[in-house]
Amino acid sequence: MRCIGFFLSVIVLLSCSLSPTPKFKGIIIPLYVYPTSQEYSKIESLSFSKEVFVVLNPMNGPGVVRDDNYSKKILDLKLKGHKVLGYVYTSYGSRSIHDVTNDIKAWYILYPNIDGIFFDEVSSRVVDLNYYSQCVSYVKKERISSKIVFNPGIFPETSDYFNLANIIVVAEMPQDQFLNEWTKSFEVSPNALCVLIYNVSDYESVFNKSVSENIGYIYITHEEFNNWREVSKYISNLASE
Repeated sequence: MRCIGFFLSVIVLLSCSLSPTPKFKGIIIPLYVYPTSQEYSKIESLSFSKEVFVVLNPMNGPGVVRDDNYSKKILDLKLKGHKVLGYVYTSYGSRSIHDVTNDIKAWYILYPNIDGIFFDEVSSRVVDLNYYSQCVSYVKKERISSKIVFNPGIFPETSDYFNLANIIVVAEMPQDQFLNEWTKSFEVSPNALCVLIYNVSDYESVFNKSVSENIGYIYITHEEFNNWREVSKYISNLASE
């Protein structure tokens, strides 16, 4: 009986250890303010237990002239171990590929230390898949190791989008909409999913739902609207999770 009890205990322990656990991998912080802003110090003063991406947006894109303050800020963030993404908008697939690729090229010329591109206003439609395939191909032409983040703000219609981007923002919305209405459209790796939730007063509920849904990248902010002008007042919570 003692042997049987021992083996049963081993089986229980193994089944627990093999059970899938939610995976919170990192944070993506859109921060669309000038590098001299004190908002950056709220990130730089903390030690994060997870991977951090900071999205920079000098002039609704990279601009046309290098700004030394942005160059310095990129290096400062990278010295802290963070990754930096350059912002490029796509107008949900209606912006000309020529203009998009010009922005991509400008990012790598003006700020060669960035780690990848954050595509904003991304279409979720199947018919626009080829458009975004061209965008990604151009990024990889500039630097094969670049990280690609898409932000449609909702789940795309097809999982094929996940073959193009490393991470997709599948929810950019206020707290109440996320808690009461948002659900996954289909299952994909947690490492490919991000949520950006704003107007948050109940951090714990938003974080717990994100983790229970196996979202790998989470950003939760008190900001009332998604203009991303401040660092979240919950940044210390996220840093220590």
